Amino acid sequence: MKRIQQLTVLCLVLILAAMAAPSAMAATQSTPPGKAGIPAQIFSARTIFIANGGASVDTFGDPNLAFEEFYAGMKNWGRYQLAASPAAADLVYQISVTGTVVQTDPHHTLVVPMVVMTILDPESNVVLWRCTEQVETAILLSNQRKNFIAAVEASVTDAMALVSPIPHAQ
Repeated sequence: MKRIQQLTVLCLVLILAAMAAPSAMAATQSTPPGKAGIPAQIFSARTIFIANGGASVDTFGDPNLAFEEFYAGMKNWGRYQLAASPAAADLVYQISVTGTVVQTDPHHTLVVPMVVMTILDPESNVVLWRCTEQVETAILLSNQRKNFIAAVEASVTDAMALVSPIPHAQ
């Protein structure tokens, strides 16, 4: 009878230990509340390399415009130390510009530029996260350029939002 009690206690201890293991592992995760699904590497990174993914559409005669604006925005933010190479970085932030063709009527199409920020693991080159900002259309060239820069700035804001804690509702 004593042996049965000992086995019962042992089984209860093992069951409790098995139930506690997942919650102990979850407690070590670095994902802030409300940020489920975002890879932990994005939160823990201290250094980043910013890569120029190029542009498949015209960027006002400056193929590096998106890169230069994104680089300046990330540098001004100051959260990350900027690395000189992907090998020296915890993450790679790649900025690129692509276009979506929209048919405005049966005889006309419009190419709408999209600014794409892709976050990559520098060791495996796996895409960890991607955000896309559509450039608002405008008639005047000066407004088109302003809207383009605003979309790049929105990409910097997207990067900030990924690692910012979500405020709790009151």
